[in-house]
Amino acid sequence: MLSCSEIIYTLAAMRDLEWKQEALVKEGKPPLVRIKDPKYLRPKVDPSTGFFFDGLEIAELATYIKDNEEEIKKDEEFYNSNGSALESICRLAGPTEGKFARTREIVYIDDSEGDESEVVYSLSIDSKRKRVILCFRGTTTTSDMLQDARMTLKACTLPNVEKEVSLHTGFYGYLFNKDRHENNVGGITGEANKYEAILYKLKKLFHANPTFKLYVTGHSLGASLSSLFAFIASQDPEVPKPVTCVSIASTYVGGSSWRDAFQAAERVGEIRYLRITNSVDVIPHGPPFDLGLHLYKHVGLNLRLHKELIYWNWSPTWSLHFPTGGLMNEVGNAMRNNFVTNIAALPSRILKMHGCPEYKRRLDFCQDELKKLSVNEIYENYFKSSKVPPI
Repeated sequence: MLSCSEIIYTLAAMRDLEWKQEALVKEGKPPLVRIKDPKYLRPKVDPSTGFFFDGLEIAELATYIKDNEEEIKKDEEFYNSNGSALESICRLAGPTEGKFARTREIVYIDDSEGDESEVVYSLSIDSKRKRVILCFRGTTTTSDMLQDARMTLKACTLPNVEKEVSLHTGFYGYLFNKDRHENNVGGITGEANKYEAILYKLKKLFHANPTFKLYVTGHSLGASLSSLFAFIASQDPEVPKPVTCVSIASTYVGGSSWRDAFQAAERVGEIRYLRITNSVDVIPHGPPFDLGLHLYKHVGLNLRLHKELIYWNWSPTWSLHFPTGGLMNEVGNAMRNNFVTNIAALPSRILKMHGCPEYKRRLDFCQDELKKLSVNEIYENYFKSSKVPPI
């Protein structure tokens, strides 16, 4: 899931680079870089399906980027921002990673042709694991930052959810404001919102792949959107259950009513959520209230990545926490998620601690132990009385 979250940043950036280059050529100016087959990252969409005629196989994508790496490096601004992600993608072309990468292809990317006011996401099919993967891009544009800053909690009505839930105004708006680029979605008259547009495409994929399950992921802003979308989708009777969300560095999304509704869905096996955070990444921890001092609440099973002194070396470790289980557990989680106690990182290191490369480094270090865990088994330990369907 982390690789999905990292890839969407770079794919969107490279597609945007190609649009910029196309504009330069039209103006009679030389392109910034001369990559081979520049249209490769912008496959045509089949109007009858709404998906690419030819999907982007992850292994082939990795090979394409590797072949163009030296040329891409000539655009220093672009490479400085995307170098780490490009290297991660290139590794997928290797003999080991490539073997698994060939089971997954990206069937659609929505970046609204560079419109910075819209959500950027990708849809992938993993044929080996029988997954439909929805990935939201994290904060990149000024519009993203403005939506992040709209942190007032508001009571919202969600599809197929009986009671209103309190949600971050910006995140709710990103999914439910009208999408100027989507029309005629599933019989909806006029403009659809982003949630409706994505759900319409997902249902098409499930119709074609009836045994597949939905996995939703994202980093930072994308992580917050992923948890919100996954919960709402889990309430739709046509979406296979359980919906699984794996987010990286998610900020707060809602208040107490949000947590209550989310945990009700967890108890009946409709959703499974693994929220991955770094212990000194301040972004997921604060501030824990809006301007009206209304408290936010985290949801899901939190995989917390630490960095502790072991045998005189600073080595990553991990722990699991769930936001329920009585007063003492609630107090403990409040301390762990406190903005002040987690601001150990120097300002110059905040972005590093929040970035995908640091998350990947810590997860890689702990992977032997983490691979032994099953999210479904962990949930069963918390909800013994629930009939939890297998993931």
